[in-house]
Amino acid sequence: MGVVRIAVTYARYGLLAGLVVSIRAIASPEFVGTSEDVAIAEAAWDGGVECTGWEAAAHPTVSIQDVDDDSNRGGDAYITSKGLKEISLKVAPEHRTHMMVHEVSHAWVSDRGGAPAAIAEGLTELLVECIGRAQPHLGLEPRDEFRPSDALTIDLIAWDNADDYTDEFNLAGYDGSVRLMRLAAAIVPETSLWPADLTVVQDWSWFWRTIATAVPAGDVHQAALDAAGPSALLLDIDGDSLPTGTELEVGLDPWKWDTDGDGWYDGAVPVEDATPIPLTGERVCMGVRAKRRDASVIVTVDGPMASTVEIYVGVDGGPLGVPGAEVEVPGGEAVLVWAKATPAGAASGGIWATVAGHGLRRDTNCAR
Repeated sequence: MGVVRIAVTYARYGLLAGLVVSIRAIASPEFVGTSEDVAIAEAAWDGGVECTGWEAAAHPTVSIQDVDDDSNRGGDAYITSKGLKEISLKVAPEHRTHMMVHEVSHAWVSDRGGAPAAIAEGLTELLVECIGRAQPHLGLEPRDEFRPSDALTIDLIAWDNADDYTDEFNLAGYDGSVRLMRLAAAIVPETSLWPADLTVVQDWSWFWRTIATAVPAGDVHQAALDAAGPSALLLDIDGDSLPTGTELEVGLDPWKWDTDGDGWYDGAVPVEDATPIPLTGERVCMGVRAKRRDASVIVTVDGPMASTVEIYVGVDGGPLGVPGAEVEVPGGEAVLVWAKATPAGAASGGIWATVAGHGLRRDTNCAR
């Protein structure tokens, strides 16, 4: 490990009361800020080294400060020729950890060498996700979890994260960028996207060359890229929470939300005792039937699209109520759940339902 920095602190309570020695590599910067900010920044730095396999450049001390001006849109990492020098934050408390880790990650990925915004921010956020896995106590969540994908028609090559864009436009740029880099990481080793050779200019030519190491000429990925650029691989045509590029990579049908026909959309992890609900308007049997007149059910729905469409709870004769509310079920009737039909080509799947209640009996065949 080489020369190390030894920090000595004092623990007042517990079995470890007394001197506590923490050892970090001397190349690691000394972060200066509140104790909470420093702890997050140090964990992020250690996670960055673990994820990339190399130590980024930084000044001996890196200050962390809050700013109060209109020019800062969440956070900034000030990077000089010697590396990371300063982190400034202007962000709500609930987003502070994520933003701190994002700005620390810029020590490994920045746009100083001419990297377009989509590459610089996408690779930075990809590193944030890796750090989250390496340092689970930070509690990081993917930035675009369950966010609708129809915002990703943005032209990532032209996007430059400019201040004069709307927040929604730049949000789509960030989301599209990280999804593109996730796709790249599914094709090539993740570490190849964070090269230790700082002379490498991470422009679009570099990106295509890196992908080409794993994608043969004439591959479906390249055809899609030639046709419409990066966004072509990011669009979720069938609404199954997997972008087209990922489906092509793993052998799924980008035009079918349920390639294998098991009832779960392709991007889903099946939930125990839950039933997938397509957005075709098809009525789905929940596997229970009222065995007496005072029977009632409460249906709970979940999934990335559960809040975007109307869901009905009912029987063959029509709707009786909505999810989340207790619904009386006539004796002998089977419980059905369905979604309001969406236009052709709109998202399908992405919703599942569970049922509870009283006065019911199991009946997986809802037909009389």
